[in-house]
Amino acid sequence: MENIKKEIAYFEGVVGLLDESSMARLDFDELRAHLASTCTTLASIRDLTDGHALLRQDIEQRIGGMIKAVAAVDRRREQWEEAAALVEQLPDLTPARLLETHRRVAARFRDHFPGSFGPKNVSGRKT
Repeated sequence: MENIKKEIAYFEGVVGLLDESSMARLDFDELRAHLASTCTTLASIRDLTDGHALLRQDIEQRIGGMIKAVAAVDRRREQWEEAAALVEQLPDLTPARLLETHRRVAARFRDHFPGSFGPKNVSGRKT
C-alpha cells in the first residue's frame, strides 16, 4: 500500500505540470518508470479484487445454504421470510459484517444440526 501512496502523490504532482506553462519541467523518463510501476500495481490489485470476489461469493453461498437449512427444519413461516430477507442482504454487507454474519449463522446451524459435527462412529459399531 505504501507504493500506491507514492504513486498517487507523484501523479498528483504530474497533474499540476500538465498545462502549457509547466510542461517543459515534466521528466518523461520518470513518468515512464512511474507508469510501469503503476501498471504492475494495478495488475496486482485486479488479482486481489478477483480473489476477493471469489471468496465473497463462496461465503455468501455458504451462509445462504445454512440459512435455508435452518429455515427448512424450523418450519415457521416467519423463519422463511427472515431467511429470504437475510439472503438478499448478503451482497450489500461489508466484509467485516459478512464474516460476523457467517459466524452467527454457522453457530445457529450447528445448534440445529449438532449430529453432523460429532464423531463419525458414535454407535460403537465398526463400519
